[in-house]
Amino acid sequence: MEEDDAITIDSDEEVEGQQVRERGGEDDDDQHAEPDRRAVLTPVIQNIVSALGGLEQISPGESVYILGDSCLGCLKDLKKVWRKDDTDDERTVARIFWEVRVLQRDLVPILLETAGKGKVEDRCALACADLITAMTWPIDVAEELKEMDDEIDTKTDYTTLIQAQRSYKAALLRPGAISAIFSIMLPAIAKSKSERTERDGQIINLVLHCFRNLVFIKDPPPNAHASGEQAEYAALQSKLIHTFNESNVLDALLAFASNSDDVLFNPWNNLVLEIFYLLFRGVKPGGLIQDQGVKAKEDLRNLLAGEAKKKREDQKFAPTRHSRFGTTVVVQQGNEKFVMHRQSALTADTSKVMDLTKKKVTKGAKQQDDLGTVSWLSVTALNALQGLAKEFMRSCFNRFLASLLKDIRMERAKISEKDNLRLLFVSTWFLEFFLSVREREGAGEWSLSLVKEVVDEEWVKWVLRRMRDAADEKT
Repeated sequence: MEEDDAITIDSDEEVEGQQVRERGGEDDDDQHAEPDRRAVLTPVIQNIVSALGGLEQISPGESVYILGDSCLGCLKDLKKVWRKDDTDDERTVARIFWEVRVLQRDLVPILLETAGKGKVEDRCALACADLITAMTWPIDVAEELKEMDDEIDTKTDYTTLIQAQRSYKAALLRPGAISAIFSIMLPAIAKSKSERTERDGQIINLVLHCFRNLVFIKDPPPNAHASGEQAEYAALQSKLIHTFNESNVLDALLAFASNSDDVLFNPWNNLVLEIFYLLFRGVKPGGLIQDQGVKAKEDLRNLLAGEAKKKREDQKFAPTRHSRFGTTVVVQQGNEKFVMHRQSALTADTSKVMDLTKKKVTKGAKQQDDLGTVSWLSVTALNALQGLAKEFMRSCFNRFLASLLKDIRMERAKISEKDNLRLLFVSTWFLEFFLSVREREGAGEWSLSLVKEVVDEEWVKWVLRRMRDAADEKT
C-alpha cells in the first residue's frame, strides 16, 4: 500500500469486493432513486464498519477497543464510499454513517488506540483523521438551498445532518481525542525545509482543516427548557476552546501566525485566519479584557436587577385579581359608544385606553448575521480567549497581517473573497481589543508599535480600495 492512500483515495475502486452502483439514472421514476441508493449502500457500509473492530471486555467493568485485522483497509474503503456523496444532493452516505454511529463507536476509539503508536498505527490514525475531517466539513445550508431552487421537486432535510455534526463535535471532546489529532501533525511541523515533503504539507493541511471544522460547527442557543443532551450541545464551543487550550492547539495557532512570513508556515495563514475569525466571532472585545469571574457575577446581578425592576413596573398597573363590582365604563364619542371592561379605564386617560383596542402593526424582526450574534461562552473559555488575544497582539499582529496582505496583493490562488472580509473583521476586532486593554492597563506594555501595520501605506490603500468597492456595489 502506498502511504499517500491515507489521504488521497480513488473513489472508483471496489469496496470490499462489492461494486457500488448508482441506480439514480436507471429508473425513470426519481422517487425510487433514493431508496434504491440507500438499499445498496447500507449493507456495504455496515459490513465495512463491523470489520473495523470492536470493544472487548478484559475484566469486569473494563473494556478495550480491539482493531480488526484489516482496519486500515476498511478505513480506506469507508473514505471511498464517502466520496459517493459528491454527486448526491441527499447525502445518503453521510446519513448512513450517522445512523450506524461510526464516528462515535469506531473512529474515535481507533484514533485513541493508534495515534503515536508506530508506523502502521499512525497510518490508521491518519486515515481516521481524514474521515473525521470529511464528516465534519461545514455545510453551507443557505448556498445549497439556493442551488436547489433551480431544481424541481427536490427536497433535502438538513436538520439531521446538522444534528449529526454536533454529535460528532461532542464525541471528539472525549479526553485525549483532540490531543491525538494534534499529535498527527507534530512530526510534520518539526521537519526542516529540506526534510519536509508534499505529504507532510497534506497532513498539516488536514489537521488544521479538522480544527477549523470543529470550531465552525455552531452550538444551539441556550434554552432553559431543553433536554440534558441539548443543554450539553449548547456548551460545546466552550468545551472545545478549553480543550484547545489544554492540548496546546491555541499555542500552535499562535506559532503559525507569528511565523506566517516563513515559507514553512505561509501556505496556511489564510486557514489560521479563518480559525481566529470563528473563535472570536460573537465575542465583544471590550468585555473580554475584564476579569471573567467578576464579569459573570456582574452580568447575573444586572439581569436580576432588570427582572426585579420590570416586575415592579408591571405591578403598578396590574389589575386586581378580584373586583367587587367589576368594571364597565361607557365612553361616548360623537355618535359612537365604546364599552370598556378594563380596570385601568377608571384612572387612565380615555384616549390611551381606546388605543388598546386598535390593531397593532408589528414590526418585522431584524435579521442578524454571524457577526451580530452573541456567543454564550463559559468563564474558562473566555479566559483562554483572553490569553490568546493578548499573546496574539504581543507577538503576531503585525507579521500576520503583513503576510496576508502580501498574499492578497499577489492574488494567490488560496485567497478568496471571504478571506478579505475575514481579515477586515479580525484586524478590526484586535484593534478594538488593543485600545480597550491599553486604556485599562496603560500604555507602558501596550505600545502603538504593536499595531503599526495598520498605518502602513499599503494597508491603508487596501482598506480604502475595499471601501470604494463596497460603495460601488451599493450604488
